[in-house]
Amino acid sequence: MAPISRPIRASFGLILGAAAGVSLLTAIIPWVLGMVLSVDSLWIRLEVAGYMTLVAAIWGVLGAAVGAFPGPRSGSGLLGAAGLATGLTLARAVPDAHWTVVALGAATGLAYGSVGGFLVGRVLERSG
Repeated sequence: MAPISRPIRASFGLILGAAAGVSLLTAIIPWVLGMVLSVDSLWIRLEVAGYMTLVAAIWGVLGAAVGAFPGPRSGSGLLGAAGLATGLTLARAVPDAHWTVVALGAATGLAYGSVGGFLVGRVLERSG
């Protein structure tokens, strides 16, 4: 089987990265913060909805970088950094957020981005 070209891998990485960022924004972070704060996660989703375009763009660009230069380490590093930044930003958006809430948001984003980046980097590495 012929190897897949770098632009195609980068395009696939862009789509996967943007989808992962939106998933973190709309499902994972609100659920975790809702559990910790004992509030309805729908309220948190509504509070962070304005960040969707920015998060999708940042995660998409970094996903494309993982696709262009695939590998588990680069995937974990790039998407882990995106997850950390996203988690910090979204947890900070919670009014009167205690430092433990911000730390939990950052840890959740870092874990989600690192594991997802590892998998995306590994899949795109094997396909080309």
